[in-house]
Amino acid sequence: MLGIIRSSLKHLMTRWSPFFRREMPIISSGLCSIDISSQQIAFAINPNLGKNNLDSVFAIQLQKKIPLSEILTDAINQYDLKEWPCSLVLQPDEYQLLLLDNPPVSKSEFQAAIRWKIVNLLSFPIDDAIIDHFLMPLQKTHNPRQMILVAVSRKSFLQSRVRLLREAGLYPVAITIQELALRNISALYEKDQKGTAFIYLENYTSKIIITCGKCFYFQRDLGVPLLAIDEINGEGNNTQLNEMALQIQRSFDYYQAQWRKALPARIFLAVSDPTFSIEKISHYLERRLGISFTKLDLNEVITIKQNISLAQQHSRLAAIGNALAVPDMSENDNGFETKLTTQQEDVLENASTN
Repeated sequence: MLGIIRSSLKHLMTRWSPFFRREMPIISSGLCSIDISSQQIAFAINPNLGKNNLDSVFAIQLQKKIPLSEILTDAINQYDLKEWPCSLVLQPDEYQLLLLDNPPVSKSEFQAAIRWKIVNLLSFPIDDAIIDHFLMPLQKTHNPRQMILVAVSRKSFLQSRVRLLREAGLYPVAITIQELALRNISALYEKDQKGTAFIYLENYTSKIIITCGKCFYFQRDLGVPLLAIDEINGEGNNTQLNEMALQIQRSFDYYQAQWRKALPARIFLAVSDPTFSIEKISHYLERRLGISFTKLDLNEVITIKQNISLAQQHSRLAAIGNALAVPDMSENDNGFETKLTTQQEDVLENASTN
């Protein structure tokens, strides 16, 4: 499930070929990245996987009276994307992330051990679970424990999404999670060994991720989505943003204590809904935390044929990040788990027969 886009489509297709069994011609060496939210379908088109040059970034608004499948199919036809390889970014409510101790078992026993650990932590039956994980960097504490970040999604849901993409005319090659798409954007700025914090606020979710040297270190749900924030009035007090500031500070403290690293040198703030004032939110948090946010303008670090506004970038960040080339990272450097489990291989096999 944690589909990490590599530097060539050939490598990616080799990795995922057992997962996607249906034969289908590929007419492009690029990638169509898709992020389907409750409001829109965001697209980012990379014509040459391995380079960070995007042909286009756009979004199609969803309409209650028109089925999602029809809107997606029309978009694929309109933008001439039929039979393109595609990678889907899951929404935060479509998977669960769990930070666990790495079980001391062999690879062949790993799935069984993890299933036993998480059976009571899921909001759905374990038999419907697809599980993947990656290793977290080893902590610099007195008695460090090897931790893993486990992503769990419903097999039945993934199958339905794969069918949707196929029936629209696309060729799905990977599925990933929002945290790794955002990590790809942070990686654009990490030409040094300094850390980067990325705070992403959406209508129903809010999160912070921290990376360093293009490696994923930390993620936390901030618990204060955009729709929960009261109006910000000048220098007045705002209860929700105070709570958000507290969670951000706790995240910084944990990152510094566990890995003996300095405060992230770059702190990005992105707001997915342009009706909310990013200026007011950033000013309040800067004043509360004593920090300065780094401007996030992807037009400065990647090539997009047509420059897009900051508001458009922020509302399509996951799709953009998922379309970017990712440096190959060894397990010692970053710990990304890249091998598919037998259950993952079953997802698309069953999607083509159900």
